[in-house]
Amino acid sequence: MPRGEEILEEMIKKLHNVHILMVCGKNEELYKKAVKIVEHHSATHVQLYPFIDFMYDLMAAADIVVTKAGPAAIMEVLSL
Repeated sequence: MPRGEEILEEMIKKLHNVHILMVCGKNEELYKKAVKIVEHHSATHVQLYPFIDFMYDLMAAADIVVTKAGPAAIMEVLSL
């Protein structure tokens, strides 16, 4: 996701009462940056994932999904 690490950092700073899950997929650089951000802020309310095969389960359990605006992702979220 473009600017994913910036979005994560702002969410950590402003949203203290929510559980944040971030799936980085195959973007190893984003995952490494996200790990550093979480460690820097000691954000125990954040879980990071690399590529996973249970994305549907996470989206089904979420109240809010922030994603790239690809048609497949948008349709998947809308169908939930």
